[in-house]
Amino acid sequence: MKKSDIRKAVFPLLSKYVKTSDGKSNAQALYQQLFQSSLFKDSQTIGVTLSMDGELDTQPIIDQIQQLGKQVIVPRTLPEFKMEFVELNDQTELETTKFGVREPTNGQVITSDKIDLIIVPGVAFTPKGERVGFGAGFYDRYLKSFQGATITLALKPQYFPVAKWDVTDYDVLIGNIYH
Repeated sequence: MKKSDIRKAVFPLLSKYVKTSDGKSNAQALYQQLFQSSLFKDSQTIGVTLSMDGELDTQPIIDQIQQLGKQVIVPRTLPEFKMEFVELNDQTELETTKFGVREPTNGQVITSDKIDLIIVPGVAFTPKGERVGFGAGFYDRYLKSFQGATITLALKPQYFPVAKWDVTDYDVLIGNIYH
């Protein structure tokens, strides 16, 4: 099965699921699993996306990181399908890209060697760390040389016991899948 087919199948399910009571309790369980993990507790600089409607809400994660006095960083896309992480704070200005994603327009760029943990978004995941992203390859390119820890929070519609899609050499495996 193609990754594009997985995206077409999972997006509508996920969009509905996150609004249900089961979806909300699933999200709460994932937040707790993350917050109680040693990876999260031991990390000072944590990368996370600014979620869109129909995805796992990342605002509770951002709030927790900030309440603990840790540094929140969020991705900003660059030309040629590259990406960087920028500190998110009270002075950060955000704009919505043509893809509907909110990104910072200002702020301090944090180099990958200063990042302890990235919470990696995506559409579908397996226990082995295989992932279907959103299709542009930003995270695969960034993570190829990233040395820190990676975690994914997979809601029920996103979690597959085995990959039902073609996994390529270009795909970067995620270190920790919470589901």
